[in-house]
Amino acid sequence: MQTFCTTQRLQLIRLDQGDAPFILELLNTEAWKRFIGDRNVTSINDASSYIQKIEATSSVSYWTVKLKDTSASIGVITFIKRDYLNYHDIGFAFLPQYSKLGYAYEATMGALAALSTTYTSPEIVATTLAENTNSIQLLQKLGFSYKNEITHENDKLRLFSISTECCKLDKLCFDFYSLFTCSATLQHRVNELYQLCLPNASFENTTLNRNEMLTLTEFIDSRHTILSNGSYTSFEEYELSRTISLDSSSAIRFSSYEKRGIRNGSVFFDKGVKQFHYKKTSYGWKIEKVSWCDEVLKS
Repeated sequence: MQTFCTTQRLQLIRLDQGDAPFILELLNTEAWKRFIGDRNVTSINDASSYIQKIEATSSVSYWTVKLKDTSASIGVITFIKRDYLNYHDIGFAFLPQYSKLGYAYEATMGALAALSTTYTSPEIVATTLAENTNSIQLLQKLGFSYKNEITHENDKLRLFSISTECCKLDKLCFDFYSLFTCSATLQHRVNELYQLCLPNASFENTTLNRNEMLTLTEFIDSRHTILSNGSYTSFEEYELSRTISLDSSSAIRFSSYEKRGIRNGSVFFDKGVKQFHYKKTSYGWKIEKVSWCDEVLKS
């Protein structure tokens, strides 16, 4: 299995012949037939042939979305260069029993972040039928903007797009959150913040009007101590949603997040908001400032 990317709960694995039973199930769901189309896949052999065609087409990539905990296949993310679109098109489809759980957002955001490291065109697009309101709402949550309506093979499609620069900022934010993850078998990587941030980056904690300001080194040292002194035996932090304001050389990201783990022997769960300030340098986007406020504290 070839892993494309991982997120907090999911793995994206390149589609292969072992996925034939799952593809047979997915392509016969009501939502796939209604919003994507009936592909006449009615047997394992049909599913195997469908996968073969994908594997043989260089302009098409499919990744199976799997739960980390159980390895269950729950959906697909697709990335396709279509003849009638100027840029690559990203798509998503999930089994109905895994809808409304945030998996589609998490998987697509992870894919966009991973794609930003190699994709060279200025935009990524997505299309959907006007009546597919769930898809439209997800695209808007992901930061896609509506462009216009197009017609393809008698279908009227709504065209959305997102800039590759936004996806690069998503990758930077994804990397930021992942550095703090730790457990009994996984060491945190907070020292790698030096690679993500400007040397003069600052960090401000505004929780409970604390207004604590730290330099990059002070922030790294404090997080190293907190995550290494034994008070946290597991910790993970991840983004739930975001909005980005972007120009050619700077950007601001408003990020809602959750964090959870085991602290002093007790399970805890917090959530809050972060504001990231970015600067574009000759080495790419870097973090200039992070401020945060924990909103809900409970055990």
